[in-house]
Amino acid sequence: PEQDNSNFYNDMIKPILKSAVYIITIRYNNLLNDTIKTFGEDKQFWPEPVKNTLDNDRQFIEQFNNYIDQL
Repeated sequence: PEQDNSNFYNDMIKPILKSAVYIITIRYNNLLNDTIKTFGEDKQFWPEPVKNTLDNDRQFIEQFNNYIDQL
């Protein structure tokens, strides 16, 4: 709305949120692929900070997608 910024249109905000999820997903996939290339597919050899980042990003993507679905 022009005068009232307290409301927003779902059909206008969803594409913006979906594009943010897309960018985060690309970042997640790149980190996952680089981790597999560097440390192998066995997760026990992955450094803890990398595992934590991948887990956090995956959870964030899932939560963000759930939020978009609820809109």
